[in-house]
Amino acid sequence: MLDLSSADAFSRLGGRPHLVFLDSAVGAGDLGRYSVMAINPLTVVTTSDAWDRELAACRSAVVRSGEAADHMDPWPFYGGWIGYVAYEYYQFLIPQVAPRTCRFPLVNLGFYDSFLLFDHAKQQSFVASLGLSHLGAASNLSLARQRIDAIIAALEDGVMAVSGERAASPFEATTTITQYKKDVVRIQDYIRAGDCYQVNYTQRFEAETEQSAPELYHRLRRLSPAPMA
Repeated sequence: MLDLSSADAFSRLGGRPHLVFLDSAVGAGDLGRYSVMAINPLTVVTTSDAWDRELAACRSAVVRSGEAADHMDPWPFYGGWIGYVAYEYYQFLIPQVAPRTCRFPLVNLGFYDSFLLFDHAKQQSFVASLGLSHLGAASNLSLARQRIDAIIAALEDGVMAVSGERAASPFEATTTITQYKKDVVRIQDYIRAGDCYQVNYTQRFEAETEQSAPELYHRLRRLSPAPMA
């Protein structure tokens, strides 16, 4: 058990590669009771192509982690895959729809067997590990202890320096107003024709800043804390 808040832990670990923070910043109610911070993935799947080859390994790893979780406390996370599959991945599922460009990997997933869990209701923090040597392996208690000790040591290394609010360029939409209006009209036509009943139309905004991603998240968390991860 740790005497450390989730925000403090992120301040110490936030700059590490592939760290994932499922942050219930408000920590209210059952849905916002827990926050999870996963670190040091066993493997990372990053691709902009179809990833059928990796599916079998993913399923095997989930089954194994579930077996190990049977012997752990009743937590909402026991290790497993965390990441994203981009909307643009639809081109491999619905090939008749024209593909859309994406500057980020279409799939970016990590399998995490070591993590920190924060119980906001009980104000308790834990470090846990399944001690897996590779995907599909059984738990190894000695390896789990080594990884837990390594995370605790990393937490003790020091606090990440968070700068003040450095200047950033104004946000600019990547979709022009003209194109936006055309898209809305097209969506309305689809709805009238009965092809769909709702469209969650989004657009992307961009800005340049000198702040790092962890620094930006600290700022966002302070201005607009999410009630649940």
